[in-house]
Amino acid sequence: MSSPNEIRVWDPLVRIFHWTLVAAFTIAYFTDEDLLGPHVWAGYAVTGLLLFRVIWGFAGTAHARFSDFVYAPAVVISFLQDTLQRKAKRYLGHNPAGGWMVVLLLIMLALISITGLALYGADKHAGPLAGVMAGTGRAVKDILEVFHEFFADLTAFLVVLHVAGVAMESILNKENLARAMVTGYKRAEAAGMKASAAKIALLMVGAGIVALGTMVGAGVARADFIENPNTKGAGALQPLEKMIDKAEAQHMGRMIEAELKSVNGQDVYEIEILDEAGKVWEMYFDAKTGELLKHGEERDSEDIGH
Repeated sequence: MSSPNEIRVWDPLVRIFHWTLVAAFTIAYFTDEDLLGPHVWAGYAVTGLLLFRVIWGFAGTAHARFSDFVYAPAVVISFLQDTLQRKAKRYLGHNPAGGWMVVLLLIMLALISITGLALYGADKHAGPLAGVMAGTGRAVKDILEVFHEFFADLTAFLVVLHVAGVAMESILNKENLARAMVTGYKRAEAAGMKASAAKIALLMVGAGIVALGTMVGAGVARADFIENPNTKGAGALQPLEKMIDKAEAQHMGRMIEAELKSVNGQDVYEIEILDEAGKVWEMYFDAKTGELLKHGEERDSEDIGH
């Protein structure tokens, strides 16, 4: 319930969008191949929310529209300078810096959605872009995966900066901006800025450290996709990606299993492809030469030498 000196700024759709997006991005970011179902559905939710926000940015209520918070770069720079000097103007909606952060986050979410849908179609032959991405080679899939995860990590970095900016403005203007995004109401009258320059600088440095740590930590945690665990330390073996491309050239379908194993003392890649008719084709390649050793419907790997 609002008090007499409060005014409604954020409409219900903006608030629902904001917190639903927080949940969807969090789920998508912390799930991947091991939890592909939740990852995909969270990704669809992010894409749908993004489309809504773009439309609402032109057709929504006053403070939801892009025209209310997208300012010229010179205005943004002036606002940041005034903030450091504790004399920045208070805005009921997004301030100039926050407005551009919103735009940047929307752009990043669009890039994540596009690369994610393309990767899902190319790698899993599923989703709305499955037909467009049919027959995509392993190299393109790897590039899509690199960019998809890079955009996700960069977005996480920006989210940390966004939260730091919200905290800073809450301190400077002595109002809880997170609460305002829940209730929709903000104080009608501005309060003087009393935070010291040292406190502002400390908050900015802390935000920078946290954001950098988030970026580095996420990058390290996700970097393992670059190294193939099946070939790690195995010596001069053919890249698994190359063998998968060869297998997919034999049968159009979805790769459901690929592993390196030792059969009768020989290093062998076993690759299974599920074709469009629902049949599973097994192929065995010499891991060192890349030679196709056995090809057919499901067989025991022990028979490949006979």
